[in-house]
Order: sequence, then C-alpha cells, then structure tokens
Amino acid sequence: MKYCCFRFDADTHACVTRGMPALLALARSLDVRFTFFVNMGRAFNRRITLAKAFRRIVRREKPGHVTAAAKLGFRDSVIAAAFNPNAGPISPGTLRAALEAGHEIGVHGGRNHAQWELYAHTWSEDRLRSEILASLRAMQKHSIPETTSFASPAWNSPPCLKDLLPSLGFRILADTYDASAKEIVRAGRDLTLVPTNVTPGAGRAGYLETLRLRGLDQAGIAAHFKEQLSAKGRIAVVYDHPFYAGIHGLPVLREMITTALDSGFKVATMKEAVAAAG
Repeated sequence: MKYCCFRFDADTHACVTRGMPALLALARSLDVRFTFFVNMGRAFNRRITLAKAFRRIVRREKPGHVTAAAKLGFRDSVIAAAFNPNAGPISPGTLRAALEAGHEIGVHGGRNHAQWELYAHTWSEDRLRSEILASLRAMQKHSIPETTSFASPAWNSPPCLKDLLPSLGFRILADTYDASAKEIVRAGRDLTLVPTNVTPGAGRAGYLETLRLRGLDQAGIAAHFKEQLSAKGRIAVVYDHPFYAGIHGLPVLREMITTALDSGFKVATMKEAVAAAG
C-alpha cells in the first residue's frame, strides 16, 4: 500500500479557529485523514517580527512566501498583533474534534513558534525539554490525549532532538524536507523519521502558497502535484498550513486529494503510514 500524507502545521490562532474546521469538513466529505502539527504556544515574538520587517524595508527585499498579513487578512492580523494568543489552546474543541474523526494531532515546537524558528538549534537539551514539555502540558490541560508525533517550527531541528524525543514519548519526527526521499527512515529503535517529499522546489514554505506565489493556477498546481506523486515510492508527504489550505486553497486541495486516491495512494495520517511500514 502506498500512503499520501497531508501534513498541516497549525502555527497561528487562525489556523485552528478557521483553517482546521474547513479541512475537517473536506476530509469528512472525502473520507480521508490528515496530520496536524499544532503550535500550543504563541505564533509571534514582537521583537523578532519587527526586526524582520525593518530588515526587509531597509534592504528592499520581497518575501519569498505569502506574508502572515496577506494570509490572515485584516481581522486576524489585528488579533495576532494585539493579543498574540496561544494557537492551539484558543480552540481545544477543534483539536478534540479532529482526534475523534481519526486525524492525527502532533506537537509543533514549544512556547513560541518564532523563537524556535530562529534559536532552537542553539538551545541546550534542558531548554528543549522544557519547551516541549510546556506544549505537552498545554495539551493535557485541554484534554488532548497523548501524542507521539513532533515537528519543529520552520524545519529548525536541533541536533539533540532525535535523542530527546523518545524519552518524552514521541515515536515520529517530521523534520526532514527532502524531495528525493522515497521512504520513511528508522532513527534507532524508538523513532521514525517521516520526510516531507512533495515540494514546490526551492524554499520551504507551504506547498500551495508557494506555487500560488509563483503564479500557478489550480490546473497548474494539480499538474505539478500529479508529477510529484509519480516520482515517489511508498510514501508521499505534502505540507501546508491549515489557514492557507483551508481558506485560500480548498478547491485545489480537494483536487490534489482526489488525484492521490486515483493514483493508488491511501490518504492517511503519518502515524498510520508508519504503522503500516512496520
């Protein structure tokens, strides 16, 4: 059996409150399951965000991805800027609904997505453990059952993470971004590395948002996805964010899922794909 996993990183409050419900409805209509890596901390750090914006202005740089403001819209951008709420805990009912429907909920970083993105590779093992435990405690507080999957924000995977995660109960690490990867990889006895291998090419932003930014329409994205699938082995993993995919990209996402099913893939969670691989 070949598996296609749609992996969504819920970085912001809007990913959870607006994106995830739309994706759950889509999954229900197609009878498929997704993997959601949920940030249980804050999405932004004001100092980091302002510094990035200042550098872009000074250097007259254009971002290589769809900006947060463009994705979120005015209302949710104001909420993010003014309150910077913890993402997952803003709607724990949505997370529980996803689990009840058979989807996978994994941990996405620690207390602050932006800080992990920039600094996690410099943190000590004790600091990393503290950050991850904060996310696990937040899930427990809101009655989210034990999770065994982890993904680092912005693919910043600290060197000691592979050794640390099994001691915290994790069995899957999804920090590999490699278009050439065709199989999952065992990292020791207790940890499996699941690669994101359906990629838009250069850059590591979400699949749909990157291809849209490059000017591809729905037909172009669908054709790109079909070509990518044809080059994979028993595992194909595509990554985006719930808000963008669930609000801006829902029609093309539906077509992508249908393409995967028609190509002989089972659209399921990473956990299910790993279990099937033995």
